[in-house]
Amino acid sequence: MNKEKVLLIGNGMAGLRFIEELLETAPKTFDITIIGEETGLSYNRMKLSSYLQGEAGGPELYIHPLQWYEDHHIELITGTKALYVDQENRVVRTDDGTEVAFDKAVIATGSKAYIPPVQGADKENVFVFRTMKDCEEILDQADTFQKAAVIGGGLLGLEAARGLLNRGLDVTVVHRGPFLMNRQLDEMAAGLLQEELEKQGMHFLFSAETKAIKGLEQADELLFEDGTSLAVDAVVMAAGIKPQIELAGASGIPVNKGIIVNDWMETEAEGIYALGECAEHRGTTYGLVAPLYEQAKVLAASVSGKKERDYSGSAVYTRLKIPGVEVFSAGSLEEESDSYVLQLFDEKENQYRKIIMKEDMVQGAVLYGSTNMSASLQQWIKTRKPLSEKEKQQLLSVNDSTKSRIKTLSSHAAVCHCNNVSKGTIIKEVQTRGLCTAEEVKACTGASSSCGGCRPVVEELLDYMQSDEFNEHIEKIPFCECTDLEEEEVVSLLQDRMPSSLKEAYQMPGWKTDKGCGTCREALPYYLYMISPAYFSAETGKADTYENIIERSDGSLAVHIPGKGGGFSLSEWESAAETASACGVDFLKPLPDGSIEISPVDPGLLETAAEKLGLQRMGLPGNRFPAVQIRSLEKVECACTKQPEQEMAVWLEKRMELLPFPTQPFIRMSSCSHNCADIQSGHAGILYQNEKWELRVAVEEKNHILFSFAEQQTVLYMLESVLLYYRISAGYGETLSRWVERVTMVHIREVLFQEANAAVLLEQKDEEQQRIKELMLQQGGHICQS
Repeated sequence: MNKEKVLLIGNGMAGLRFIEELLETAPKTFDITIIGEETGLSYNRMKLSSYLQGEAGGPELYIHPLQWYEDHHIELITGTKALYVDQENRVVRTDDGTEVAFDKAVIATGSKAYIPPVQGADKENVFVFRTMKDCEEILDQADTFQKAAVIGGGLLGLEAARGLLNRGLDVTVVHRGPFLMNRQLDEMAAGLLQEELEKQGMHFLFSAETKAIKGLEQADELLFEDGTSLAVDAVVMAAGIKPQIELAGASGIPVNKGIIVNDWMETEAEGIYALGECAEHRGTTYGLVAPLYEQAKVLAASVSGKKERDYSGSAVYTRLKIPGVEVFSAGSLEEESDSYVLQLFDEKENQYRKIIMKEDMVQGAVLYGSTNMSASLQQWIKTRKPLSEKEKQQLLSVNDSTKSRIKTLSSHAAVCHCNNVSKGTIIKEVQTRGLCTAEEVKACTGASSSCGGCRPVVEELLDYMQSDEFNEHIEKIPFCECTDLEEEEVVSLLQDRMPSSLKEAYQMPGWKTDKGCGTCREALPYYLYMISPAYFSAETGKADTYENIIERSDGSLAVHIPGKGGGFSLSEWESAAETASACGVDFLKPLPDGSIEISPVDPGLLETAAEKLGLQRMGLPGNRFPAVQIRSLEKVECACTKQPEQEMAVWLEKRMELLPFPTQPFIRMSSCSHNCADIQSGHAGILYQNEKWELRVAVEEKNHILFSFAEQQTVLYMLESVLLYYRISAGYGETLSRWVERVTMVHIREVLFQEANAAVLLEQKDEEQQRIKELMLQQGGHICQS
């Protein structure tokens, strides 16, 4: 059987990461060919500045040796430029006349250096700083120069300038902006950075528009728009990058700033994708490695036919790679009317921080002088976690040691965002493998192997692990008996692979059996559903089975009818009796959970019972997985004010319909304080006493007041928000009580007292319920309107 041909156009970091992901997602499935315009193997472009600065050798930049391509049967064509993608004949034509056939093509041509429209930019000693060849050309001639100008005061320009300083040149950075890195820093941080770089020997010209590069064959002077000039004998262009979209444009594939792609990295041309710096997603192009790696993972799944996981964009960050200088920037630095700023400048320690906050969530951050908070800030920006007052105070503290910063990071927090390596992963590998150096950690986990910006954090973590403060041990607890992987690793693997069935899930790396056990047979479908609700339509039930049906040992069936709010009205009892009679059953059996059992029912009468009761088919996730159980408690005989607790229970049941939970939460409701003891029989409950509605939770077998409100509807909405927050943040099988104990009541209050957070949870819930109903209708299912 012939394999599908996948053609990658571009042999850069993003494209090669896609190939790595494809080989892992669908091994031995495709015939792979790579066309690269540059000669030689793919290299780590993020380390070019280190190469120019003399801190890394050329061979260290290569991502894989030639043997790797041969081992994976990849045809590598280098030094060849693709000119045209023939969509009809499924071939790509190159500049040497070759035609390369494909079934699916990925355009990953990256970016090229932006050359400002300056007269004389084509002179011999005018360089760009973009590729390995550019670096080699600069290094080959650096000894013949004395005075150089770098055009561009952004990230690349400063790193290039530092490299030239290391080679003994007198360097002036010419920047058209008002201050350094003006897209990533504020004026204060930029001023501190300028002061430090001037101490290192750099010179700067700001708001300088270069008009022309003067000289005969070689540059000897820069002329500016204001009439001033600067004597030079070398010029390096580092004024930005421009996506290479010429191939797509010539081939009739829609382009704008970049090649336009959807959330699965598909262009409008069938079977043709785009990736990396040349791709434009939702109006944005990305030039940093972490977003490109995220795109590569989604693209590999898309090309493999698994489109459940999409790409929704990335939070970007910047870290300057110059020895002796610590600068970090992430997120949005734009101050809005409803945002506020946390700002710190410590002149003695030469530290500066500016944190943009909105609704107690970090929107953006600038760090200068010390970047040991960068991992926490990136995590908070990514997760949109509302910060406690203590966490906000820590943002303004300069007394905490580096070790304490590292100590406060959770084990799940990413240390290396490029390769998604967590603190816990590094600790575990250090403890189990005896790693001692950052180089060993990089080789084992991949942390700091891409841009290298997290290497100081890795070194700080290793230093912390050697100190007396360190007492963490990441105990490896297998997810189940079928695998040695932990639960977090299993969920991550499911997100990456998106198996369409349990059988396919058991073929994932790390699984010992294709049979499964009681734990994973229940948990894997739940996590797959939470990742993509469409999963349940194909996997979670038979079309001819219904909810609340139990098969008895004698072959007959038992039908369980749940009461609304844990109870039945007289008319509902009469309806149940009528159904029982139609099924040939004379008696109704009340059950401890508040439902009624009709049994024994002949299997041939199942459709009759289902029609009369409006039973929903088992394809529903709310039936396949645990759902909320809500009961209103009977009032004792007393003089308490009567309140409609059953109506409240029915309201909440309706709000929670169709939604699966990690395990079944037991909710109790009462308007009578004499039922306080019975409230404690559930994981959570609502109790009316002292003219207040109390939302109570059970933690360590004790009942605690989580919230208290005067209005009945307010406490109901808060209970709904608690349940929704629980279902998205708890592990499968983790009870509501254990979850509250783990995350703490303080944290729950901090999150849910923010109306915006609760509103997001409610909006997501409504969208999910609507998707479930649409999927039900596609299956020909029945939606109960009660």
